[in-house]
Amino acid sequence: MATAASQTWEPAPVAVRPKILVVDNTPENLVVMESLLAYTNAAIVCVESGQEALTRLNMDDYAVVLLDVAMPEMNGFQVAKAMRSNARTAATPVIFVTAYPQDELGVREGYNSGAVDFMLKPIDPALLRSKVQVFLNLHRKLQEQQTANHRLTALQDDLIGRQLDVEVTRQTLSRKNRELELRCHDLVRRSREQKTIAARTPVLQAILDYLDLMDTCEDRDTPEFNQWIESCRKLTRVCMG
Repeated sequence: MATAASQTWEPAPVAVRPKILVVDNTPENLVVMESLLAYTNAAIVCVESGQEALTRLNMDDYAVVLLDVAMPEMNGFQVAKAMRSNARTAATPVIFVTAYPQDELGVREGYNSGAVDFMLKPIDPALLRSKVQVFLNLHRKLQEQQTANHRLTALQDDLIGRQLDVEVTRQTLSRKNRELELRCHDLVRRSREQKTIAARTPVLQAILDYLDLMDTCEDRDTPEFNQWIESCRKLTRVCMG
């Protein structure tokens, strides 16, 4: 059983630099977006296809995804739906970026596929920064919560370990107390036996001395006398152990 003294504290997860994923099939648009987002101090990851975006999302966590709608092979709506079907990426915020005003049907499809917002090209830098900063703040708070949860779990594990140590110590002390009680009872018994023997021994010794004196008497030739003396000796020695 592990003891609290032997347990080691695991370090809390280190807050990593947040990542922003930008998905657009036009390289020039990626350059512009990367420039506009430089102020965030986040790691900007740019990819040119929906499939590459899904690959990246399976490798790392992102605070927000800026996703172009009109892309060949796999458009933004399809990418967002694929993200929502994946437990790892289902909660990752998606902001759709499009060059065309969306009609009601397109907006509904976008939100149904998992978008949290839309932005129109050309991008308004101030609006972009405002929207992205919201998700960076949420991401930071989530990291802080995860760190706090990790520390709480570590404290709970340490407390459980200490409680186990206390229980082991209690059981050990209880066992030793029982052993001491048995020893004390044994010592008391022996002490009483010794006191009894000590109280009896002078009397028994006096009987032996008296019998020895009787043995020196001249008038001791009768068989009955000798038999009595020998019986007393035997009885006395038996009493003395």
